[in-house]
Amino acid sequence: MIMLKNILLVGAGSFFGGALRYIVSLLVKYTGGFTTFSTFSKESLQLIQSGNWLYFSLYVAGSILLGLLLVAVGYQIAK
Repeated sequence: MIMLKNILLVGAGSFFGGALRYIVSLLVKYTGGFTTFSTFSKESLQLIQSGNWLYFSLYVAGSILLGLLLVAVGYQIAK
């Protein structure tokens, strides 16, 4: 009886975990593109192609510096 209970618990956990991963993947599919490196690269290239070197420089430097700052803050919080 205990073994059957454990099997059912594992099965239920697998079902709910899989369903949650599916829902998260749908959310990422429709919203994750705004934060990917490919989007960052595409926008940077568009700024170069349009001759906006000042905005390109500010965008790249700002993104990298802000990213590093937020990682440092997250690291300190997690410590």
